[in-house]
Amino acid sequence: MAGRPAGLVTRAVELLGWAVTACAGLLALTQAFGIGGLPVLYVLQALTPVLLLPAVPLAVAAAATGRLGLAATNALVATALVVLVAPAVIAVDAPVPPPGTPSLRVAHSNVYYRSREPDAAAATLLGMDADVLAVTEYTPRLAAALAARGAAAAYPHRVEVPSWDASGVALHSRHPIVEVISTSIGTRPGLDVVIDADGTRVHVLVVHPVPATRRRTMQRWAADLAEIGRVALARDLPVLLVGDFNAARWHPEFRRLLRRGFRDAHESLGRGLARSWPLGRRIPPFVRIDHALVSGAVLPVRIADVVVPGSDHVAFVVDVALSPPSVA
Repeated sequence: MAGRPAGLVTRAVELLGWAVTACAGLLALTQAFGIGGLPVLYVLQALTPVLLLPAVPLAVAAAATGRLGLAATNALVATALVVLVAPAVIAVDAPVPPPGTPSLRVAHSNVYYRSREPDAAAATLLGMDADVLAVTEYTPRLAAALAARGAAAAYPHRVEVPSWDASGVALHSRHPIVEVISTSIGTRPGLDVVIDADGTRVHVLVVHPVPATRRRTMQRWAADLAEIGRVALARDLPVLLVGDFNAARWHPEFRRLLRRGFRDAHESLGRGLARSWPLGRRIPPFVRIDHALVSGAVLPVRIADVVVPGSDHVAFVVDVALSPPSVA
């Protein structure tokens, strides 16, 4: 009789292992076939590395106990995990540009429209010493704090669309803004401009599509990501595309955007697993939805994450070379 309870426990553990495996396997299949379109998938796919990780110990444990079917299935899920994560952690270009190569320092921060620390946020933003400062959830309160700290002198060229809700956006530049193409991209405010960085014209976009956490915003979010890609490539210029995309690499819709010819600056520099949200809550950041994407003759050189007081997002500062380094 003693063996019967032990057998039941063993069977229950095996069934639990299969249940976990089935859930992870289904999530891996949505990644393999690029399936999205549901808010629940949007949330689960953002957590793909975490949710697929149990496949590794499950594969080992199942193999060690002779459960070869369970081991093989988890090995497939673990393979999917490796395939999905590898591009985020393997640096593909970390160049050292030769002397005289034009460069640009770009910062982005979603400052959180309900922030109670606009003055401290303004001080941190100006302290980033960026050539181009992009801000999402840009409010009149933050605009006033920046003005009080002399932002106009630091950044004589500006495009601002402040708002009391999360849709505000701004771009402050030390370099001339030679063309303001649009102050909306897709269904949301966004900035589409061309700047002249010491003789090199660069197409700069600041974006903030809606999160796809509800069925009514899911289609808007996916359509806006597609529109962002179209707009960014509409000019035959180097592209800097920054903002809060409300999207992680693990979202198929975001990977479709990358496949249009963009490189993620964090990933290019081997920091693709850096996380940017949510900051300042009871749990640590678990996903990166704030990105700097580049294309053409724009190569990320350095990137650093920055905590901005009052924000629920981690900001970043990225240095880019504006032409490919010479090859010896």
